[in-house]
Amino acid sequence: MPWETATRRYIKSSGSLAYATGTTLLRWRLDKDGILGGIYLEIRGTISGSALSALNAHGKSSIIREVRLIVNGKIDVISLSGAQYHWMVRDNLEHYIDVAAHTDGRSAVAAGAFTLDMWLPVALNARDVPGLLLLQNEQTEVVLTVEFEALATIATGLSTLTATVVPHLELFSVPADPKDLPPLSTVHSIIGETLAVSASGDVDYFWPRGNTYLQLIQGLGFGVSGSDGFTRVYCTAAGNQRFFDFTPNGLDIEHVRFRGRARQAGVIPIDL
Repeated sequence: MPWETATRRYIKSSGSLAYATGTTLLRWRLDKDGILGGIYLEIRGTISGSALSALNAHGKSSIIREVRLIVNGKIDVISLSGAQYHWMVRDNLEHYIDVAAHTDGRSAVAAGAFTLDMWLPVALNARDVPGLLLLQNEQTEVVLTVEFEALATIATGLSTLTATVVPHLELFSVPADPKDLPPLSTVHSIIGETLAVSASGDVDYFWPRGNTYLQLIQGLGFGVSGSDGFTRVYCTAAGNQRFFDFTPNGLDIEHVRFRGRARQAGVIPIDL
């Protein structure tokens, strides 16, 4: 029986955890139940303070320092900051729709309620099976963590932050016959990295070897008052094969072609 007809999709909550000022990390050890396709991560809360100043340039997305999905304590499936997700990743998943359009992660920091929900894909997409993660396995431990940023980094004058975080897991039932299992040997990972750019001129970035790349999404100048911090971007392979060469204006045209909306200033989506 094909995998598609031997399984059933279902959604399961992993339970809510509350964040209060002074907490460092929220952590869920995912139940050994089913095959994981992705996570709807609900992040809702409130910040309080008066006369806020020195607002973080990344806006409310800066409230989240890091979201990680880790397998067996050493394999990162997801590792992203709130700014990386809300400014760069959320526009570039699967159907190219903005999967977090209802949130205010791109809004300036201000006292009051915030919504920073995320869709975290584990499988390659809703159609293809690479990346599906078998939770129903005694040899596999999968842990989700959400770390909040220090208040002073979000804004000066911010006094308290409270939040509730709820992961909703997209799961598939394990087929009764092992022959109907999908291939489970591939990890689909989304990993964020931060590098300092301290000078003008060409800045070289060497892609880490050993992986098959779907996208490289870079950001230079993105944020609430974003501007393109670059004048040209190009990629080469095998030393002299230039396969991507764009100015910001050219990136604008390609972005609208596939997504139907304007590119966020300072974001460089290199889509393979």
